[in-house]
Amino acid sequence: MCMTRRCGGKAFYAPSGSVMRVRMQIIMQEQKLIGFTPFNDFHFKSCYYHHLLACYGYYGADRELLLRNYIMLYSTGKTLFREYSVLSKSQLRKKSGVEDKSLPEPEDFIRAVTEYIDSGIPVIAAVDNYLLPYRRDDCKKHHVLHYILITGYDRERKKLHALEHMFENSYNYIPMEISFKTAENAHRSAVALGKTGRTFVAVYRHKPEAVTVTPAKKERLRRLILSSCGVKNELLLSIPALLSCPDRKALAALSRRLAVYRSGLLARAHAADMDGGSRDIELLHRTVNNITFIISSTYRASLTGDCDSNTLRATAARIKEVVQTEDRLHQALLRCYCDDKTY
Repeated sequence: MCMTRRCGGKAFYAPSGSVMRVRMQIIMQEQKLIGFTPFNDFHFKSCYYHHLLACYGYYGADRELLLRNYIMLYSTGKTLFREYSVLSKSQLRKKSGVEDKSLPEPEDFIRAVTEYIDSGIPVIAAVDNYLLPYRRDDCKKHHVLHYILITGYDRERKKLHALEHMFENSYNYIPMEISFKTAENAHRSAVALGKTGRTFVAVYRHKPEAVTVTPAKKERLRRLILSSCGVKNELLLSIPALLSCPDRKALAALSRRLAVYRSGLLARAHAADMDGGSRDIELLHRTVNNITFIISSTYRASLTGDCDSNTLRATAARIKEVVQTEDRLHQALLRCYCDDKTY
């Protein structure tokens, strides 16, 4: 005789009676949640949000709600872009049905993790790269706050199943195993860093509820998007003049600001639903290549204090293409967030 047991909404079968007790011991020795797909399409905010996207997939929630909730717009600040959210965090959790809840720091990290996994609930935990031996970029070199997504455990082998990447600039998150001792020590060190109050997060699922964007919020977004377009034109169209009479300090600052463009472009284009067709994808990749060329030109000029006429003409032509693509992107953002009444 068998009976169905539920583990956080996940059904499994276990025999009854004394055989059931033996079977339950085996199950509790190793538990792994099934259904996690890493998000590796492009860089999205941070490692924490890549893990949250994986949790959206695990629970069957719409990842687009999270991906499209944050818009990167041009800014006059040093970072070039500022991020704006369409829905507040509470509204997003309500609409998606996925809640990432920061919990008090547990006294026994491994015990707390395994109990949540046994209940079918994944955990996003802060760790310090300094104590992660597979992180060759930071291990024993730099104390860096980082996050891993814990999806299971093997008590006999003293291993946690997790989604993780291998170095800072990699967006290739993969399933891997981390020893209990390593994870616990790295987590304790991350807590000691004191850089965030979000160190132990359980990701729950509840019933989604309807949420709408108010007309006032849409009007604010419209003004921000239009302002972004103006900042973009002023920034990009100023580059040829800077190259003609090189200001080395200004060019060095500009090349650093433009470097963030390459990681931000695909995320912004995705938010505007521009990556749905092959023509859009080709255009976006060409724009990334153009920005790379512009960065190279401005950086070389900042070092040499000079820019030859051929490079200047080529850079101006590429800037013109980028401006046209960006105009199209901003118009798409206006349609998606200000005209579309369904978001």
